[in-house]
Amino acid sequence: RLGEECIVQIPDPNFKTYLIENFSINKNGDDEIQCEEAEKYYDQINCSQLGITNLKGIEAFLNISGLNCSSNELNSIDLSKNTFLRTLNSLSN
Repeated sequence: RLGEECIVQIPDPNFKTYLIENFSINKNGDDEIQCEEAEKYYDQINCSQLGITNLKGIEAFLNISGLNCSSNELNSIDLSKNTFLRTLNSLSN
């Protein structure tokens, strides 16, 4: 993959918009979340009440400490790669 840019695949448009508009995450201000941006983010993600149906892409955020994804339309969440996660709020999905 030498020379290829690693982009986090985020199929849900509401989740992607939240991440792109969060300049603590999207450091370069473009329309994608690079793998490096996701890996270097250590804070919490609060994407509650955004109509999100799929959190695919959250696995790239290896170092997040908290996730609030309450009041969305999620059926399942795979957090197996988020080993530093300490708090989770997924109520009302």
